[in-house]
Amino acid sequence: MSVDLTTWTLSEIREKVRELSGRISDAQLTNTKLDRYINQFYQHIFPRKVNALRLETRFQLTIDSDGNDGRYSIAPEVAWIIPPVRVDGYEVTLYHDHELFFSRWSRTESWTESRPYEVLFFDRELWFRPPPDQAYTVEVVAVKIPTKLTNTSDQPLESRWGPAIAYGAAIDILTDEGDYDAASMRSMSLKNHIAVINEDRVRQLVGQRACPSF
Repeated sequence: MSVDLTTWTLSEIREKVRELSGRISDAQLTNTKLDRYINQFYQHIFPRKVNALRLETRFQLTIDSDGNDGRYSIAPEVAWIIPPVRVDGYEVTLYHDHELFFSRWSRTESWTESRPYEVLFFDRELWFRPPPDQAYTVEVVAVKIPTKLTNTSDQPLESRWGPAIAYGAAIDILTDEGDYDAASMRSMSLKNHIAVINEDRVRQLVGQRACPSF
């Protein structure tokens, strides 16, 4: 069966992953396990690697001095938080490195409440520092977790993401099997596919800015 490069269904992604990983038969890797690799990459790793408008969402939350030390849980459908994060219209510094953040804001110290100017996204929570001293409206740009691919005819949000998903899943399989050389050989192709997706995002943004408003 040849792979249609214009439409990437789960069935076609499976086939490409098997080709790249060398796990051709169900005896070597069942479809159940294969789909687990595909969806793990598609839902939880891919959104962090790409800048795709289709995965972006925006939401607001209210933070205040309610005794929770500036910690707020994030909805389960959010995969990642990206800049800008704004507190009452002011952009704050966003961290993903919790060790760096907590080297600046120790967990063991009590901090004077004020308008936050730094925030950490860690372990599905937003940590605002300093803790808020009153109610503030926070505007957040998030990357959402795409819907799981279940049926053989299911496609990613954008079908052209199929090759990147296939390479990512294959690399994870090879890594778990200890075939690091083969995984490394496929890493450059994955980077190239991700770069193309991100270049498309840049073109989309440029096109939006170029459109005159009347």
